Amino acid sequence: MIRVLFVSMLIMVSGSLPAQTSQPETPQSVPSAPADTTRPAAGTNALALQKASAPQAGGYTLSHYFSLGGIFMYPLLLLAAAGLALISERTLHALRHKSGGESFAEGLLRSVNGKNDPRVWCQRHPALAMAQIFDKALARHEANGRSETVFVREVETLAAIDIAARERNLALIASIANLAPLVGFLGTVTGMIGAFGSIAQADQVSARIVSSGIFEALITTATGLIIAIPASAFHNYAVHRIDRLAATIEKTAAEIAPCLPKAEHLP
Repeated sequence: MIRVLFVSMLIMVSGSLPAQTSQPETPQSVPSAPADTTRPAAGTNALALQKASAPQAGGYTLSHYFSLGGIFMYPLLLLAAAGLALISERTLHALRHKSGGESFAEGLLRSVNGKNDPRVWCQRHPALAMAQIFDKALARHEANGRSETVFVREVETLAAIDIAARERNLALIASIANLAPLVGFLGTVTGMIGAFGSIAQADQVSARIVSSGIFEALITTATGLIIAIPASAFHNYAVHRIDRLAATIEKTAAEIAPCLPKAEHLP
């Protein structure tokens, strides 16, 4: 996870974004008289315009936006890298520990209703979490006198262990989704304070002074939202999958418990 965190920070800082510029392009195909090389002022203006438009042609790098965002871009970078690392870790865990879901539950119910040994169906899918849960619960059901109450309780206990493992680090992802917009908004507020301070000290207020300060201040808000939106979406999706898995396990246990062999009572 530490490696993923380090690689994520490198990717975020070294990438590039297309520039957005509102400066007019230098006219190229307008027919006119031959240029007068004896007027240095016109040549100086053309050269200045060409230099101003040069950075926009290649695009701004993420490091350029990072430097414009100010000091609050550092905690945002840390939150972004941590969120990416946690989401990657949770995704790999879900891929390695597949649950089985409703398809496995339907096969288990068919096996029980067909008077077949349900443990055989579980042992056909040893990699699925539901197969492991029900296989252990059925084994203890046979060992503990074939009690329905013991079986259901055992399924609930084993399911709680598996669900706790699936919920690990989801609280941290939710915290990142909540903190990133707040940190971004704080950076915007401090940036706006600096912008209005510059306006107050300037003798002549120009649109350039106002727009440049607001441009720098809003970078942190945009960064915070970019971090929070995928983190929040992943958290909600993961919680939904876990809740659905818990409901499926509970429903399956309740349906097959009455169909299991009962204990034989002595006369």
